[in-house]
Amino acid sequence: MNKLLNSAHTWFLESYQQGPYGSLVIRLAEGIKGTERLPVQIGDQTLGPYFPVTVERSSRCATIVFNDVRAVLTYAEGYDAEDPKLEIEEGRFLRRVTASSFRDFAGNSLTAIDEFRGEFSEWLVWTEELVLQVFSGAPPEVRLEDRQPDDTIERGETWSAT
Repeated sequence: MNKLLNSAHTWFLESYQQGPYGSLVIRLAEGIKGTERLPVQIGDQTLGPYFPVTVERSSRCATIVFNDVRAVLTYAEGYDAEDPKLEIEEGRFLRRVTASSFRDFAGNSLTAIDEFRGEFSEWLVWTEELVLQVFSGAPPEVRLEDRQPDDTIERGETWSAT
């Protein structure tokens, strides 16, 4: 499941969608690291040089599907902060969560993870734009899509130091 996602330098969010009582579908486009280091200009300051990371026509596209979704927390990647209760398994872009502040919140505020609802798991999905934490009654399915990335999405610049 994670081999496909981990084989990329990074992933950019294309979209996510969930209908009433439906699956959560997260569409991703691969970020490809350039081969030439370039200077990065931020205001009056020049940083780097760094490798540009972009979505190309040759970028692979993947979809993560969660069935039996119980709760979803989404936030911009730039708003990410340390969760002192977060315990996650190995991985980079899709990781199983064993403890979190979100889990505590859900346990105190919702019936989404109560015993009578049956087994569940919590997952963290990280992309360049958005982080999603998902409670689901079934593990996610990851699949490669036979399509090209959506080139109508305006993206900011992303850089890699390594």
